[in-house]
Amino acid sequence: MFFCTMLSIIYGIGHDFVTANVAVEYFTVYHKFMVASDSPVVMALIWGIVNTYWLGTIAGILLVLANSLGKWPRVPYSSLMRWAINGTVMQWLCAMLILAYALKNPSLIPDSLLDMMDGNQKLGAVLLTHNWSYLSSILLVITLVTLTAMNRSKLRHVKV
Repeated sequence: MFFCTMLSIIYGIGHDFVTANVAVEYFTVYHKFMVASDSPVVMALIWGIVNTYWLGTIAGILLVLANSLGKWPRVPYSSLMRWAINGTVMQWLCAMLILAYALKNPSLIPDSLLDMMDGNQKLGAVLLTHNWSYLSSILLVITLVTLTAMNRSKLRHVKV
């Protein structure tokens, strides 16, 4: 559980470091006030932790449950960690590609997101990227839990 929480926080800081450098006002104007700073680094650290620790904790709890409930053999934690790291790296790379593409091709940004950001295309691209990250995080957790259950099922047939 601790590993998933920390991995989620690292993802959040890395993600927000890039997006805060694209449009720091996304954090300073369009989020509730947290600290008197307009530094992208400060915003990435604060919001990268605040917006991600809880999802990592939930993911960790779900993975622990998926790997420990019942009598089937458990998937080694090294495998779970490797899957989580690989999935998180892929998720971050996809988020950065979406951000880069949306910045170059503003037509990708839905009008509803642009409206929320007062028509600002940079802010719209950042919001699109954040929305992608939340959706992909949920899908990654579902995938990891499913992989864990499937591998536990396979391990029950393995004779040691």
